[in-house]
Amino acid sequence: MAAKKRTDDELVEVLSSQIDDAILSEDYPISEVEEGLRQAGADPNEIGRWGTTLVAELAKKRRLAWQATAAKTRDMMQAKLARRQAVASMPRADLLRRIDEARRNPRLSDPIALAARNMDEAASTDDALRELVEDLEALALLAEKDRER
Repeated sequence: MAAKKRTDDELVEVLSSQIDDAILSEDYPISEVEEGLRQAGADPNEIGRWGTTLVAELAKKRRLAWQATAAKTRDMMQAKLARRQAVASMPRADLLRRIDEARRNPRLSDPIALAARNMDEAASTDDALRELVEDLEALALLAEKDRER
């Protein structure tokens, strides 16, 4: 007589209540595990296929999970960068003031020091200063991401 077919929940309950730590040992005979599954109303081959499919699906989800996180991070950064103020028509004095403010920001001191080393403010064109201010503001906005983590 065939064993009664059980629902997944019933099968899990029966198996978890009957499982012995010895069964989890590599030394435990597979044939006994299969027989125990049959007695519990399960088909070992069907469970094997189900488990293989489940593991493959979970592995795929895990492997691709970074994409959703990366897309969310990209969208957040693009939104922040879109908020930065336009500096296209900003006077030179305001550009220099923004650079000075950025110099005092401890999260940006290294990038600004590097940029300042490569640029003599007195000799720089307004376009070069604008580009620097835009880059510094982008750095400042993106540095906020680190604080949000």
